[in-house]
Amino acid sequence: MGRPVSAPHRVIRYLRFSGQPVIPGIYLQTDQEVMFVFDQVEARIIKRTADSVWLSITNPTKMDAELSIFAEKSENSVNPLGYTAFLNWPKVKIEAGATRKFVVNPGKIVQL
Repeated sequence: MGRPVSAPHRVIRYLRFSGQPVIPGIYLQTDQEVMFVFDQVEARIIKRTADSVWLSITNPTKMDAELSIFAEKSENSVNPLGYTAFLNWPKVKIEAGATRKFVVNPGKIVQL
């Protein structure tokens, strides 16, 4: 088993090999203190359990935002992503100026 790849390198490597011009709005490792926001939103972790992460996401812009969240456990970051992995990243919508809270598990997001 290889060592985990940091989020930016993992996403960049995915883009380079997949040929897809798609990155998630937010990348999150649910079992580590790793989160990268690639979109024009503000995100913060408000709670964490062994299985889930509670996120607060604010859209400070004047436009509604629809973004994908790619969440995984750190142990899975060593596995290559498939060419169409981005199709399975759950999407959330945050209206202009709004703040929404979500519970995030790998592959599943629930709005609070």
